[in-house]
Amino acid sequence: MVPIAQTFKLLVIHQDRVVELPKNATAIAGSPFCPYSAVTYGRSVLTFQGHPEHKKTYTQALMRRRKDVIEERVLSAGLRSLDDNIDAQLIAKWVVNFIQQDRGE
Repeated sequence: MVPIAQTFKLLVIHQDRVVELPKNATAIAGSPFCPYSAVTYGRSVLTFQGHPEHKKTYTQALMRRRKDVIEERVLSAGLRSLDDNIDAQLIAKWVVNFIQQDRGE
């Protein structure tokens, strides 16, 4: 992915996640929580389990709305994590560059 980054942070709020790498897929990023955080299928499909399209305020509202089904310690950690910088712009560049490389631009 260009520009190269050793790590990145995205907003993540979901119950389900990919736990087995699909056939013909390549994991390009992962974490202990989600080993297949970013996956490609050849040069034509790029996926992220995080949400580069979400804003922190939206994610915070989702967390608070789901407080009845999220463990208190997980909710607290999630809300604290919103103080971290996120790399949505970096991911946007990766997506654009991925699409352009597939088109030969």
